[in-house]
Amino acid sequence: MMSAFTPVSPKNYQQIDSLYMTPNTLIRKSPVSSELTLLTGRRYRQSELANQISSIQREVLDISQNLDQDTSGSQTYEQSVNRLCYLQAILKQKQKHLLRLQKNVVVQKSIRSKKRNLLLKEN
Repeated sequence: MMSAFTPVSPKNYQQIDSLYMTPNTLIRKSPVSSELTLLTGRRYRQSELANQISSIQREVLDISQNLDQDTSGSQTYEQSVNRLCYLQAILKQKQKHLLRLQKNVVVQKSIRSKKRNLLLKEN
């Protein structure tokens, strides 16, 4: 069940059945906003890159299976080969980028733990 909200004042919203909600509870309780919230920062980039990599891998697999079946020298065959090479290059770049992000996370965690240890030793 979806509810419609009309603004009553800048800080309050009035639901059609006359219940009042503040923006914080509106965001927390709304089924639409929970699905549409975007993660920010490094974790979002890692998950987005992982999704992109898996979709490219699926497309590469589909194209390579089609190329195995079609061995003729037609124009679509040439386009498929070019597309496959292009996708493989993009896949390699995205995998490198993901690996770089993952290494950065490990390095940041290491730096944080070293700082924490130094602070504990000083105290």
